[in-house]
Amino acid sequence: MLHVPFHLSGVGIDVSDHHVRLARVSRWGRVRAVRELTLPEGCVEDEQVRDPKHLRTFLESALARGPFSRRAFPAVLLVPESRVFSSQVSLSAGVARGAWQEEARRRAQQDIPLSFTHARVSFESMADKSVGPRVTAYAAEEAVVEGLLAAVGLPSFAMAAAEANTKAVWRLCRRFAPHVRPAPRELLGIVDVGHTWATIAFYADGGSCLFSRTFRVHPPSTKRGTDALLSGIPSKRSVDMILETIQDSVVYFEPRGWRVSCVVLAGVEAAHKTVLEACAKVRPELPMFPIGKVVRVPGLSPREVHAYGAALGAALRAACPRRFSADHTFI
Repeated sequence: MLHVPFHLSGVGIDVSDHHVRLARVSRWGRVRAVRELTLPEGCVEDEQVRDPKHLRTFLESALARGPFSRRAFPAVLLVPESRVFSSQVSLSAGVARGAWQEEARRRAQQDIPLSFTHARVSFESMADKSVGPRVTAYAAEEAVVEGLLAAVGLPSFAMAAAEANTKAVWRLCRRFAPHVRPAPRELLGIVDVGHTWATIAFYADGGSCLFSRTFRVHPPSTKRGTDALLSGIPSKRSVDMILETIQDSVVYFEPRGWRVSCVVLAGVEAAHKTVLEACAKVRPELPMFPIGKVVRVPGLSPREVHAYGAALGAALRAACPRRFSADHTFI
């Protein structure tokens, strides 16, 4: 059994190709510290750690002093969504309690194009009186998770869990934006736009992910080396793909008895006016909000909420590991 030391605050760790973002949050939801570190080139490529030893040495030096260096904080690591596969499985009510995970694993493997033999696999279940247990299976390549853990496994971090980004964003919304919490048979859409990848996921009230899709974000078409290419502004092609996926999802879920109540846009790139203006036109009847507008975290600006949202949600889990023990983890 994983031992997590008791502490009054926890740390969330968000690793991407370009940066590591950290957030430290108390058990009562108060933000103690946030920090962003720009990574040396080549440490992380395509959201996979290429040189864990180099990255760990860099982090040890950068975090040697300050609010992330004291004691062994419980920590939750975010696994980039581009490296996570998920599948929703509905089981019959007659499946024995001790056999549902085996059945969910067998059926999920049919949908996920990653051999579970070489993967970290985790499950979340949610009761559904109409059909039976609804199980979400998550899988991430073993080498990806091991590389991340080797890189961020510092003495000051006691790893409590490793999870997908959008689940952390969902948790942040649930804690700081209860007014966007979906009612029964409603879904909360989360769009997490990063510098190179974007993820769209839809969550039921209990935290069950019914759909998730990740695709590469293309920068605007311009000559390499110009500011526009490096600005992180998604191209029109990428924005159109986001909007098309949202629209298709709404159309898919409606006849199946699910209503998308609203969509929250997270990530620094999601706050750009190109994305916001396009989202405002797609479906006037579907509310779409930048996360910095609906999630008010004391002490942080809306832009900081966009940047550190996933890390903050992971830190909430780290600070209260028992409360979120049913959530998936790759550890």
